[in-house]
Amino acid sequence: MITTALMILNFSVFGQTTYTINSNANWSAVLPATCNTCTINIGSAATLTVDESVTCQNCTFSGGNVSIASKTLNIQYSGSVTTTNFNNTKLVATGTAQIIVNAPLSLSNSTFTFYNTSSMTTSYNVSLTSSTIYLNDNTSMTPTAAPALRSAWSAAAGS
Repeated sequence: MITTALMILNFSVFGQTTYTINSNANWSAVLPATCNTCTINIGSAATLTVDESVTCQNCTFSGGNVSIASKTLNIQYSGSVTTTNFNNTKLVATGTAQIIVNAPLSLSNSTFTFYNTSSMTTSYNVSLTSSTIYLNDNTSMTPTAAPALRSAWSAAAGS
């Protein structure tokens, strides 16, 4: 059972919506399928499971874990070009999961780990600061823009 006790704090300020997830939750239960200008705060022991194909526009993810298995996470911007940020977040993609990034992407103190045949496609710069992207099994990462590399970054291919 993924959801035991779920505490979500949801409020809007100037069109931005903040979601606070302190226990394990499915995306479909706590976030809209298209989340625009969302800040998603995930507790350090919590996992947000992407259980449907979703779109995040102009989003910021902070903390916790994100799990996606054989679904699609579309990361886009809406309006002017806006960076999507992952701060202190661990993302694990399995099965045939797809992370499709059509916006600048910034990972800070974050880890993205891909297994099976999951993949990530980026069409804008990817900035890695003290972050790692692991590609295991038959996974792939297809950048159509060069990564913006900062100190203490790494990308690793597993077995």
